[in-house]
Order: sequence, then C-alpha cells, then structure tokens
Amino acid sequence: MKIKRNLYVAALLLGLTTTAYSQHASAAYTSNDSILACKIIQSDLQSPADAGKTLKGLPYVAHTLEGNKQEKLIINLRELDCTTFVENCIALYKSKGKDFNYYLHELQSLRYFNGVINGYSSRKHYMTSWINDNVSNGLITDLTQKDGTASLKTNLQFMSAHSYKYEYLMENKDSIPHIRQVEKKYSNITIKYLPKEELIPAGLPWIKDGDIIAILTTIKGLDVSHVGIAVYVNGELHLLHASSAAKKVIVDSRPLSVQINKPNCQGIRVLRVN
Repeated sequence: MKIKRNLYVAALLLGLTTTAYSQHASAAYTSNDSILACKIIQSDLQSPADAGKTLKGLPYVAHTLEGNKQEKLIINLRELDCTTFVENCIALYKSKGKDFNYYLHELQSLRYFNGVINGYSSRKHYMTSWINDNVSNGLITDLTQKDGTASLKTNLQFMSAHSYKYEYLMENKDSIPHIRQVEKKYSNITIKYLPKEELIPAGLPWIKDGDIIAILTTIKGLDVSHVGIAVYVNGELHLLHASSAAKKVIVDSRPLSVQINKPNCQGIRVLRVN
C-alpha cells in the first residue's frame, strides 16, 4: 500500500492525474524539466522572484523556442533567454501548490494569444503584444499605466523588416504577412513608461520585489530589448535576469538605474503578476 501511495503522489506532482489542464499534447519537455518544475511549485513561492532565484546560474541560451517545424509549447528549464526566464518564473509562481499540468496551462496562457497555439504567429513575439494580451486576460497589471510619467506610441516592424534574423521566417516566408498583421495591430498604441532619468538606485516605492521589468529600446521597429524581475539588494533595486553578457541567470551587480543608463534605452515598463 505504501508503494502504491508513493506512486500516486509522484504522479500527482508530475500532473499525470486527470485535471482541467491536461490537454497539452503539443508540449515538449524532458523528465528533468518536469521534475524541476514540480519541485519549484511545491516550494514556498512568495513572488516570481522566488522562482527566479531557484534558477540562478542556469545558462543563457537564445532561441530555445525555435527550430520546430510545428509550433509547440516548449518547456526548457535547462537553458533560458530573458523572455523564457520571465515567463517560466511567472508560470511557476502562479502554479504554487498545483501540479505540472497547471504550470503548462499557465505558461501557454502567458506565451500565446488567448492561450491558443495556432502556428508561429500565435506566439507573443513582441513585448507590447505580450503585455496587452496578458493584461486583457487578467494575468498581469501594467503599473506604469498609472505611475509612468512619460508616454510614447509603439511602432512595430522589426521582425518583418529583419525576417532574415528569424530561422522560421526564412524557411516559411508565407508567415511574414501574419507577423505584419500583428505588428500593425500593436502599433500606434500609446503606452506610458518611466524614463530612465527618473529611476534612482533605491528604486521607487511602487516598484516591488517580483515585479516584471521591461526595458524599452530606441531600436527602430522594436519595443523592448530586455526583460527581468525586480529584486531589492541592500536597499537598491536590481534586476534578476537571464543575462546574455554573463551567459547565465544572475542578479545583476549594478543597480537597475545604472544598468539602463545607456543610449539605446528609453526607460522601463513595470508589470505585476495578478
């Protein structure tokens, strides 16, 4: 009886029992991914930052969602870029005390428009679309819509104008018009943000541990160049992120105000997980 009970508990943690979130035939992951995810969601997570701290030291690897002929929900907790790091941290946090299938559901909801996988263009490639869709679906709150002190209009065209940078678009040129449709839909939207000049090393009272930080860029046709998670260290605001420079997940040694003080950065948007 004890053996059977242990097997049931293991199955429950891995999400192998029947739940409302078990329809994930298109998900791709390894046993190590599922084991780590289950370990994290059974821990005492108080914010996405707690999930992120368990992933510190993991290697930064770009394009881990690419290379599939058919779009799938990729779960890769062995290699992360800045976006997949943030998405996984949010999904793990929101799945606290639940099972693996619940985590898959949360991750898919964050990554795809209305949580539906329908080809490459159904993924939220631009952070503007990621924010707007997830705000609309009640997953996050855009704090800078209230506390931001500057505004701009979005102008998205980077992917269609630089399709040669994207393996899937090079091999499937018929998908470029679909990307253009997304770019058109999320362009000319007025958003509020916090200019980099107004962020001080100590952060701001309305920015809390675990908030999501999106760094706005001046690169033509692009909206956000990097994302991470706010953490306070010795009274200063830092970024917990998958760093391409450090080649791993780190808490950046620089205060965020110093990190974003560069010519191609405009400021930040701050988001909170609901």
